[in-house]
Amino acid sequence: MPYLFVLLSCLLTLTAFSTQRYNVILIMTDDQGYGDYSFMGNPILETPHLDKLANESVLFKRFYVNAVCTPTRASLFTGRSSYRTGVTDTWIGRSIMKSEEYTLAEAFKDNQYSTGLFGKWHLGDCYPYRAMDQGFDYSLIHRGGGLGQPADHPENNRAYTNSMLYRNEVAFRSEGFCTDVFFREARKWISEKVENNKPFFACIMPNAPHSPFHDVPADLLKKYKNADWSQHKGSDKDKVAAIYAMVENIDQNIADLRDELKKLNIDKKTIILFSSDNGGWGERFDAGLRGSKSSSFEGGVLSPLMLFVPGQASKQSTEAIAHYDVLPTLVDLCDLKVDFPNELDGRSFLPILSGESLPERSIILQSHRGTKPEYMRNSALIQGEWKLVSPDAKTLPKLFNLSSDAGELQDVSSKYPEKLKSLVADYDQWFKIVKQQANKPCAIIATKHEVFTTLTRQDWVNMQGQGGWLSDKVNGEWLVEVKEDKEFEISFRTKAIFKQASLLINDKKIQTIDFRNQAQHYFKGIHLKPGLKTIKITYSHSSAGPWQVDIHSLE
Repeated sequence: MPYLFVLLSCLLTLTAFSTQRYNVILIMTDDQGYGDYSFMGNPILETPHLDKLANESVLFKRFYVNAVCTPTRASLFTGRSSYRTGVTDTWIGRSIMKSEEYTLAEAFKDNQYSTGLFGKWHLGDCYPYRAMDQGFDYSLIHRGGGLGQPADHPENNRAYTNSMLYRNEVAFRSEGFCTDVFFREARKWISEKVENNKPFFACIMPNAPHSPFHDVPADLLKKYKNADWSQHKGSDKDKVAAIYAMVENIDQNIADLRDELKKLNIDKKTIILFSSDNGGWGERFDAGLRGSKSSSFEGGVLSPLMLFVPGQASKQSTEAIAHYDVLPTLVDLCDLKVDFPNELDGRSFLPILSGESLPERSIILQSHRGTKPEYMRNSALIQGEWKLVSPDAKTLPKLFNLSSDAGELQDVSSKYPEKLKSLVADYDQWFKIVKQQANKPCAIIATKHEVFTTLTRQDWVNMQGQGGWLSDKVNGEWLVEVKEDKEFEISFRTKAIFKQASLLINDKKIQTIDFRNQAQHYFKGIHLKPGLKTIKITYSHSSAGPWQVDIHSLE
């Protein structure tokens, strides 16, 4: 009889665990490097609350991401290689994810969860690519890749404090440092969901510690500028001090968030994930890794991942997992009912939590400038202890054994030619599939979903001239799809005043205006028929293009 009682108790416990409606909080920071934690051995940076979270979590020390942010986010949200989603880069239209992708937010929403995003989306600012079009009930975000970039609100002036942000696509002036705003608003939203007895999926994705570095918490900046740098790698101490100030600010917000979960009595019902989207910018403490942001070496594509599951024993894992594994893992962990419309590249790493090992496979990462996949350009393939690295298509790939050479200092391709051949064959098979899936993104205008469509340099599909998107020597065009035969007003903002500007639709000049000393300028009565259009604005005697363009239907 006692044995029967024990058996029944165990079955009841397992049933309760399997039907638990976990809340989920997914936190991803921007440009926080592998060494930007005190638990990773950083000699200056203090992150006590992240250390505590790591010590209470399953800590995956080999969590692979892309070398830059947008491809990572596309893979994280879809469970698929970023190339499949149409994303190759962070700007010039290549950061817009295909609208038909099925996202993690949609999976939770389809299972009656409330879904909220706080911070950085960077997968499309116009319909049908916005966060609100891809599964999020609520969004409080900045546009584009970050504050201080061309998609930023024109009144923001690159500010991280009291920034202009967007709540469900409506602009407003926030109060406080941007990271504090995103976490504070997330806590408020979570509290409302708890009050209404709704399970939730919250993504908190601050744009910190990404540049610019001129507007960070002053007290923390002073602390790190005055720190002992004698044991620290890196020469640009002022910028690194600003980065560390932003990281410690994130750490403080982690403490406030977890305190709020306890206050709401949901800390034992809430899963927390924490990672970064790519390696850290510039030279600083790197925990012995080679490379940094944008590099396919470990310093560019490796992040610690903390997975806190209530009741799960803490442990560390050195099995290689990847960003696109997060979606299938959370689907399993939360027992979501999902009928995936697209093939997944990721797999659930839930078995690792119970001590099992996963079958060996190849993790393939690639991101670079350009409009379509390019063979072996800035790519990495990880298979167990082996790693194939190809910095560019003109250089022969290098082979490293990470178990004996974590710093990727010794190319062993000549010593292990068969392994090199095998990994290259894996890459070739993958590339043959994904190279066919390039995207040609366009904003869809004249629909009920978006009264004003704002186009920015972030989403130029073709840029001409010298310099990056912040330069006054570049111009570009946007691709839009018109759904209905209508008249439009097209207005634009510039950083300089010129005498005359021309509007070109599909390279045909259809209207010219004269203006002087105006902040915003208008082309009115523009008649557009349904179909794909390119839009470009040129100025007299200048190669500069507009900063932002608004398209408004007059009907």
